[in-house]
Amino acid sequence: MTSIKNSKIGIIIFSRFSSERLRGKAMINIKKRPLLGHIIDRVKKVGESYPIIVATSSHKSDDIIENFSKSEGLEVFRGNLTDVMNRALLCCQKFKFDSFVRICGDRIFLSPKLINKMIKVHLSKKVDLTTNNLKKTYPFGLTTEIISVRSLEKVFQKTKDPFDREHITNFYYNNSNEFSIENIESKNKMNPNLNLSVDTKDDLSKVRWILTGLPKPYADLDIEKIIKRLENYNIRVKKCAV
Repeated sequence: MTSIKNSKIGIIIFSRFSSERLRGKAMINIKKRPLLGHIIDRVKKVGESYPIIVATSSHKSDDIIENFSKSEGLEVFRGNLTDVMNRALLCCQKFKFDSFVRICGDRIFLSPKLINKMIKVHLSKKVDLTTNNLKKTYPFGLTTEIISVRSLEKVFQKTKDPFDREHITNFYYNNSNEFSIENIESKNKMNPNLNLSVDTKDDLSKVRWILTGLPKPYADLDIEKIIKRLENYNIRVKKCAV
């Protein structure tokens, strides 16, 4: 089995300023810290064994993403704005990754413990994709995917569909019989329909409310406490709607 120290696994945070549903969300402050900053804080909890790269676009609007990421001490890769698959591959080639953890820029509550668990599975199983999204047992916002670069190179040759190129694991799920995929299911009872992602103004309000009731540092919060606050928020919203 490949050891963690010898593995060429990187963590890539995909972020761009021109998000379609909530423009500029990466740099919107949540409790005096940009969304991207919160994500970086939690990714750093995964451990020092894995390099962290922020992959943004070469568009002028993403200069702010590069500047902020570098101020946080991270490496930055810039590539195609909409062809995220191309951006991912070129990034992996530059940093010589064999596999990478895909972190989307809406996952403020990603789980470092889950990522570490899934990295170990990915290394031991030696699969194309390790995911918890093939059969969904985790809430939205906790989706974690680890992709082998070799398999992504094959996908890149197989599909020119703009949707596949922007959503780089879409082709895997739609053609799962062509790949070795390991799906991780939650051992705890979680509602997979809960949403911890940040994609809209309503999501921003929700996340701010959740964090208001939780102690700092936010990066150390465990998922169970966060989900409990989310459930309380949903109850509150339903009562207000009556």
